Amino acid sequence: MRIATYLLPVLLAGAGAGVVAEVATRNTASVQPNRVLDTRAGVGAAKGKLVPGADLAVAVPTALAAGASAVNLNITATEGSADGWVKAWACDDPRPDTSSLNFTPSRIAANASIVGLSPSGTFCLTSSVPVHVVVDVTGWYTGTEDFSVAPPNRLLDTRVTGDPLRAGTERRLKVAGTPGISVSAAVAALNITVDRPALAGWVVAYPCGQPTTSSTVNFSGGEIVANFTVVGLSGGDVCLRSLTDVQVVVDSFGWSSGGAKLRVGAPSRLLDTREASWGQGPAKTNQTIQLRVAGRGGVPTDADAAYITVTVADPSGEGYVTVWPCDEPFPTASTINTFKGALRSNLTLVKLSVAQGTACLRYVGADGGPTNLVVDAVGFMTGSTPRTINTCGLDNPAFCETFDAPAGNGSRTGDLDPVLWGVSRIGVINPSQFVNDISQTSLQGCGTTAFVFAPNDVRICNGVMFESVNDAGGVASLHTYPKQPFDWAGRTGKVVFDVSADSDGSHGAWPEFLITDKPVPGTRVNISGGIPGQYAYNEIGFSIDGCTAGPGGNTGVGRVFLTRNGVYEEVGFQGTGCVAKGSLTSLNHFEVRLSQNRMEVWATDPGASALRQIAVADNLNLQFTKGLVWLDDVHYNARKSVEPCECGTQWNHTFAWDNLGFDGPKTYRDLGFDVPSPNTPGSPGPWFGEPTIRTGFQVGTGPTTLTVPGVFRRQTPTGALLVLNTYALGSSTIPDVSVNGNPYIFTPYPPGAPPDNAWLAPAIPIPLNQIRDGDNTLTFRSNNGSTTVTNISIILVAGDSVP
Repeated sequence: MRIATYLLPVLLAGAGAGVVAEVATRNTASVQPNRVLDTRAGVGAAKGKLVPGADLAVAVPTALAAGASAVNLNITATEGSADGWVKAWACDDPRPDTSSLNFTPSRIAANASIVGLSPSGTFCLTSSVPVHVVVDVTGWYTGTEDFSVAPPNRLLDTRVTGDPLRAGTERRLKVAGTPGISVSAAVAALNITVDRPALAGWVVAYPCGQPTTSSTVNFSGGEIVANFTVVGLSGGDVCLRSLTDVQVVVDSFGWSSGGAKLRVGAPSRLLDTREASWGQGPAKTNQTIQLRVAGRGGVPTDADAAYITVTVADPSGEGYVTVWPCDEPFPTASTINTFKGALRSNLTLVKLSVAQGTACLRYVGADGGPTNLVVDAVGFMTGSTPRTINTCGLDNPAFCETFDAPAGNGSRTGDLDPVLWGVSRIGVINPSQFVNDISQTSLQGCGTTAFVFAPNDVRICNGVMFESVNDAGGVASLHTYPKQPFDWAGRTGKVVFDVSADSDGSHGAWPEFLITDKPVPGTRVNISGGIPGQYAYNEIGFSIDGCTAGPGGNTGVGRVFLTRNGVYEEVGFQGTGCVAKGSLTSLNHFEVRLSQNRMEVWATDPGASALRQIAVADNLNLQFTKGLVWLDDVHYNARKSVEPCECGTQWNHTFAWDNLGFDGPKTYRDLGFDVPSPNTPGSPGPWFGEPTIRTGFQVGTGPTTLTVPGVFRRQTPTGALLVLNTYALGSSTIPDVSVNGNPYIFTPYPPGAPPDNAWLAPAIPIPLNQIRDGDNTLTFRSNNGSTTVTNISIILVAGDSVP
């Protein structure tokens, strides 16, 4: 059965085929899913399948949606006698030429819909073949502002144009100004259909310029699959991307100016149980997963409801998934149905729990087996629901990370979201034998102690980030930073964080706090030489390794350091106090108050709330007022921290971090894209023989070409940088680099840097027009055969806005 006959788009509120006038709706509300029709059980109509060609009027109770002019529905078809379709429309409108749902006899099919109501509060259904239909109401609209319905209009049919959507290729599609869609549209309602692809995969629709790792419609090979969505427009356009080559059909049904309660953005992933880094695992049958939606994925903390796309992947058998607000009982309703091995997606409008802003998901499988679930936020309904969501202790945070759940994808950032976070590591530094080989470490946290290799040395669980470093008898460090700048221009700004501040002293392991003007990796002072091996052009920071040395006792600020216009120094400061050392289960809270000339450091005893000042540095004369915040773990041969016995215990150590936030204006976010580390076995540790993993590349004299995959931008960047760590044995060398085959860029060796045998961290400006979306290549050459590079990233400065 071809799409042209049976697979037609979802009809939106209040307009049937041939209706020219647009009908607008407003005052959106979401409700607990309510079943208004089940022809299998005689709910809402007489028991029995729909009769082809006959119209069935379904009443929406006034108590459920008083005054509504349209309703959000989930329509499910089951036990169809043949391939067919179901249409839904307002009963006082003509029967449309388009359908809301398509199905096959062997599959239970579901799709979302927004359907207009007649003045009597009814909508009508009809089908092409006998079939049982189940309908659940999840929300409703009234008024004149939020959503304008238009007659269905086909925007794209690649079967007709002969140009299928190719794998990985972005397709830009004009929406605003097409029939039925205003030129001022900021949001469109679309139905996206794929026709019998050769392979399983997905298609995603998103505002152009805002690529996403989420999906809109998922499918198995050989199937006809559709999914309804609401999507933001960019310049009046929507963009499509597919995992595999597909024939795709796109139809529009209405629009919004985005000025009332409805808000839509690029899809943002909230959960993926297929990825271990999310810490969830496949959903077991009858298991309830509580998913916090408010405050994540672009959904504000006070949202009343959210549009989410729910995808089932690799289900063990037939079943269904229900989504509902966690503070209400489990409803008699379903969001999406499953069958063995199939990929399926469906959009739903879910009311969020009042106190926590959560949605609950439950999978019920007939065979008792599990399924994987993927959830993407698409949009939300604005509201004023008061919620006590963690703001990192700040009245008006510009940034707050509470490490509620893992969000990594197995890349260099471990459990941290690679779009938002950058992570870098520096280990053994002799390029003649070791290529930034990072020693295996014993990470304590998440209820266990386990030996891990990078990137699994950064874990998130129980609302805390744990990271671990094994210095292997030398100097080693791990560095994390969010890609959103902190701006303290013309004021005293505030940065807060929690950490298990339990350093044994400056000849051991300690936490370090920095702010840098550039996103340079591996930024720290050179512990033993007195001259920094790498630094930003401007920075300010301090180590938390002062007060009582050795196990037990107190801790505080050990040194304050800064760089002004490339010149590094350690500055005098006044130590005004100490705090009791924290632990992995009881963290110290720190507050940094910073202006252009003064920095105050305040802290608490572990688990306490009373702040006290522990350090003050004056007359700083900082040469920058906006920078990136780093949380570092730095080691200096901690085995020798209690010399001469070499009986120190923190050489293989875990720190815990939580609640990083800062105030000030919400400026922008950089987008950073990493060269994947080789992560092959490295050389055994030179002093104690620990196993290592190789994270660097010995590029030698080159040319050596590396790939940066998946580059994208969500707005026009203000510039581009190549950041990396590099080391050349016995010479003052920074390798030249060519981006995507363009002329080589020469970077002079920085004045004041060590002449040789030290890691450097250059931030190399790259012409923005040399950076392309998708995969990019970096080709290195050098005059030194030992030249090594690591922690390599392309940074698109201001490539994203702050949600």
